[in-house]
Amino acid sequence: MSAKADVSFLGVAAGDASSTTAVLWTRAVDTNAPAAAMLTAQVSTDAGFSTSVSTFSVSTDATKDYTAKTTAGGLASNTRYYYRFVDSLNTNNVSITGTFKTAPDSNSATSLHFGFSGDCDGLIRPYDLASVFPAQNLDFFAFLGDTIYETASTGSAAVTSTASATKAQLASQFCHQISRTVPARACRRPELPPAVFCIPR
Repeated sequence: MSAKADVSFLGVAAGDASSTTAVLWTRAVDTNAPAAAMLTAQVSTDAGFSTSVSTFSVSTDATKDYTAKTTAGGLASNTRYYYRFVDSLNTNNVSITGTFKTAPDSNSATSLHFGFSGDCDGLIRPYDLASVFPAQNLDFFAFLGDTIYETASTGSAAVTSTASATKAQLASQFCHQISRTVPARACRRPELPPAVFCIPR
């Protein structure tokens, strides 16, 4: 007789939010016995998930490092949502909670609150600017310049040419930068703005 261990979640992320949909992501795996796992994404306007919860079934993909991605639909425009993933085999095993905001309706005029910065360098980590993100309630943040080119880091080699770099190299350096905006936290944390755009120069 054997018992299956719970999967461990590695953060959550949301992106590509339209006025009615958003793409949700997580990684979940039992490192002792890696296998695809069935999850349920829960989405609600209630941070406590006690009311108005929509659910979306999704499986992790062993060929994509046990990540899971699903599109949540039927959402209201210009609305703050909270989301999390639940292990279908153990509903007490739940990921951290993330948040996103859907885009306004295309016919609506609405205000937009965003921030931007650039020239990140490993010598000035942990980037004190990031500590003010939660209080600013940004719709998005644009990370300009040197996001993937900075060379003062260890653990992730700088990308010297976007023409020859692989997608994996670009993703590695991006994650390496974002994961250090606040010390000792995992990449793609919910305290980051709902959308972070990195624009190499």
